[in-house]
Amino acid sequence: QANVEVKRPGILLGLLQLLLLRIKESRLGPNREQSEERLSTLEPGTEDDMLDAKDMLKRIHAAFDKERQSLSNELNELLELMVDLGIYPSKYQRVPMYEPGLTAQPLWSLEDLGDAGGHLANLERHWELLRDEALQLVKEHNWTIQEKGVWTRGEKTLEQLGRWQQLVFFGLGYPELPEEVCSSAPTMCSLTGETYNALACPFGQIKLSVLQGATHVAPHCGLTNTRLRAHLPLVVPTDIPPRIRVAEQIKEWKEGKVIVFDDSFEHEVWNESNETRIVLIVDINHPELTEERRNWYQTRLKVMGHDVDGPRFDLVEEDLKEELVNKQEL
Repeated sequence: QANVEVKRPGILLGLLQLLLLRIKESRLGPNREQSEERLSTLEPGTEDDMLDAKDMLKRIHAAFDKERQSLSNELNELLELMVDLGIYPSKYQRVPMYEPGLTAQPLWSLEDLGDAGGHLANLERHWELLRDEALQLVKEHNWTIQEKGVWTRGEKTLEQLGRWQQLVFFGLGYPELPEEVCSSAPTMCSLTGETYNALACPFGQIKLSVLQGATHVAPHCGLTNTRLRAHLPLVVPTDIPPRIRVAEQIKEWKEGKVIVFDDSFEHEVWNESNETRIVLIVDINHPELTEERRNWYQTRLKVMGHDVDGPRFDLVEEDLKEELVNKQEL
């Protein structure tokens, strides 16, 4: 009798079967023998097959994420599978622009940040004056007043009700603020300008973030792990203190005390009070990012378009000037 070769499923079907097996095992108990064996025998396809597989899993992730309350177990199994496959470094750290080799931790202290920590401490020393000017800005230039290029929506895919607004002082792709804004907040404009130039963070922004009461910002990850994000709380409700979760750690803001976190880790925000929370957001380079890599990102990061919540970015694979020079030399 002739031997019949059993053809194994392609990588896309194989991953779907593996995901379903993992979900089934998670419901039955801790035993993962079948899925571990299936993973070890999974045969990768061509480069195009693997790209299609990653795209498929990311699409499933997006679908599960929209229903994370009812599909939390399924979402967790999917993310752990994507970590095992090397698509993400961890289930909490999922960014489109990932720099290998940088220390990954959700929260940081000022003492670990070198010169950048000193700049943040300087802002912290002026927090009361910055708070007064922030309140003046909200009073005189808030988002209900139609001033072009002043306030933007917070990320609209994360907060659907328009209760999160941002005023960007400095950042790639954002327009220069009108003079009347800085007339209302001269110290804030001066200090943030000095800080932005000193930090030289390619992905960096300095902005006011105003989150109204009874608002939840959905779980999300930032753009890259090459930066850290600092929050200087200026106005924090006291009836029900707002809080932020970064990976598995939860912090409450305290007025005048900087919190630094790696926003490449999944994070979400709750303001369950009836009052408004205002923080000054300052982005800094990851302390282990080399000058060479910082310059690499600086020359390749481009604005690809704009939306109501700000510009969209991407990395240009080759510097256009270098490409033109090479063509001229041929």
